[in-house]
Amino acid sequence: MRDGLRCRASPTHRQTDVLPSGECNAWVSEIVAAQWAAHLYRAGTLSGSDRLSTVYYRLFQDEAGEPTVRPEGFDHNQFRHISEP
Repeated sequence: MRDGLRCRASPTHRQTDVLPSGECNAWVSEIVAAQWAAHLYRAGTLSGSDRLSTVYYRLFQDEAGEPTVRPEGFDHNQFRHISEP
C-alpha cells in the first residue's frame, strides 16, 4: 500500500468566513477525479480564534496508485468517509 494523498483545505466564504462541513467536502470532491472522490476520508479539522479552520482529507492508494478503501487498523477518532455526516 502506498501512503496515498493528503489534502488540506482552508476554504472561506465571502460573508461568513467559514464554509459548512458539507460544502468543504463538495469542494475537495470536485478537486480530485470522480473515481477518487468515492474513496476520500475526512481526517479532521483544526481551528483557532486567530485563524481560519483547516479541514484535512486523506485518500489511500494501492500499489498501482489506484484509490482504495481505508486499510484495516488505520483508525483515528475524527477519521470518517466523506459520505458520512
